Amino acid sequence: MEVPSTAPPNRPRMTYDVFISFRGEDTRNNFVGFLYEDLRQLGIMTFMDDKKLLIGDDLSEKLVKAIEESRSSIVVLSKDYASSKWCLKELAKIMDCMSETTHRVLPVFYHVDPSHVRHQSGNFRKSFDEHEEKAQKFTGQQKEEYWKEVRNWKDSMTKIGNLAGEVVTQHSSEVDVVKKSLTRYLKHGALG
Repeated sequence: MEVPSTAPPNRPRMTYDVFISFRGEDTRNNFVGFLYEDLRQLGIMTFMDDKKLLIGDDLSEKLVKAIEESRSSIVVLSKDYASSKWCLKELAKIMDCMSETTHRVLPVFYHVDPSHVRHQSGNFRKSFDEHEEKAQKFTGQQKEEYWKEVRNWKDSMTKIGNLAGEVVTQHSSEVDVVKKSLTRYLKHGALG
């Protein structure tokens, strides 16, 4: 006999403790790899896109569902994070969940200055300039919808840039930062 979900009817059942949002080319084989393994070893159910998606899956639908079914997210903001539409779409959904539910968010500023995220300067400015340039190529309703999406991405960047998080510099021990992040995150009950 299946036990009914205790989640409110308008909120999906929680499948994951943590959703990790990251730019694969920047962090998959280092920081995010350490983070994922440590979470897994602690028994924390974690969604990481290349670990849970199957060939042929509808990427956007699966990612949105995974975010909605996660108690929290760790967003690893790296220098090219904002160049990826997928990362920005994930971030917008994560920030929506944070404002609408009890979804917790921990930003990790990976070799980036938090103020560059908050104000979309540095590499983030360059990425948003490219998104805005792309918007100019559209016409009519499509252009209007794309501009709205870009504004939402910028707003999400500002919001996450204003959150307290972990900063990983060139001189940081990535393994130590992962341990510190997990200790802090677990202490605040974000995963329980």
